[in-house]
Parts: sequence; structure tokens; C-alpha cells
Amino acid sequence: MGIMLSKEDDKNANLSRRIDADLRSKMEASAKMENGEIDAVEDSEYTKDLKKTGKFAWVPLVIIVVGVIMLVVAGLLK
Repeated sequence: MGIMLSKEDDKNANLSRRIDADLRSKMEASAKMENGEIDAVEDSEYTKDLKKTGKFAWVPLVIIVVGVIMLVVAGLLK
């Protein structure tokens, strides 16, 4: 019985430490953002390998809009 309680206490202590570390890191990050030390957009890891949008990216949008207009006009002419 005492062993089971000891294991549960260990699990709770481990969980408490993880939550504490997570909250501490979030608090430090928010403090850096408030002080202007980091820019969340420019400093993000996911933005490093992104490419800029090409000059013909508008073509699929125009095709979709023209298709929708054609469907609406075809439905009105019936």
C-alpha cells in the first residue's frame, strides 16, 4: 500500500515539475515579448524556409471565381 502511494506521489511530483517548467518558460517568453526583445513573427522557426508567393498565385483564384460566376449565371438562365 505504501509503495503505491509513493509511486503516485512521484507521478504527481513529476507532473508538478513539468507544469511549473512550462509555466515558467511561458512567463519568460511573454516577458521578452513585452520588453520588445523578440519579434514573434521574425524569430519563429517555421518562417525560416518559407518561399514568397509567386507572381501567378492569383490565377487559381481567378479561375475559381469565374467558375462560380458561370455556375450562378447558368442556374439563373434555366
